Amino acid sequence: MGMNPGVYARVSTVDQDQDRQLKECTEYLLNQHDIDRGEIDYYQDTGSGGNTGRDGFQQLLEDAEKGRIDSIVVHEISRLSRSISDLSATVDRLERAGVSLHVVSRDLTIDPTQSDPMTEAMMYLMGVFAQLERDMLRERTRSGIRAAQREGKHTGRTPYGFDTDADGYLTPNEDYETAVVALERLQAGDSKRSVAKATGISRRTLGRIEDRAEMYEMGASTDN
Repeated sequence: MGMNPGVYARVSTVDQDQDRQLKECTEYLLNQHDIDRGEIDYYQDTGSGGNTGRDGFQQLLEDAEKGRIDSIVVHEISRLSRSISDLSATVDRLERAGVSLHVVSRDLTIDPTQSDPMTEAMMYLMGVFAQLERDMLRERTRSGIRAAQREGKHTGRTPYGFDTDADGYLTPNEDYETAVVALERLQAGDSKRSVAKATGISRRTLGRIEDRAEMYEMGASTDN
């Protein structure tokens, strides 16, 4: 492990926070690699994992290629990208620059000075699942739009994850995918407290999402 690590964190929406990613990546460096906190550079973004034009991400790659950092630490591989082609291109750039990549949640490291086909295969497999999740969320959003249109015009409080257009119809907004993920976690048995912390949605709003689960489940029931 080099002595100039860069930690990268990304969330999709402004109502999410990066605290958990930053905390666990920092603890990984402090505890497992004896790195002082002051030696860590941090890079952060709010934006889609399908877009590599993020400012923090581009700065991360620039600093890696210029030798300002010699290792990159992320909590999950999907924080870098949810596109397998973009992820492959990123890993290739890092290897050419001699920069190692560490995925804390899986305790995986790609070291450009060593050949480890099994580790690289695991890294790319995680990338495949990250892209699959992104594609499924996109289809859920498209299905949510169709479901909202079938619901007809809306009256009363606009549900979380939707806007009301000029004609009075519900249309999913950028929070819709977050609502679907929150509902799935609740239905899997997670507590409202933990889901609220993970998604940034208040427990009161989570209750409303549960009460109107069919609106979000229609968006999730696709022919994937």
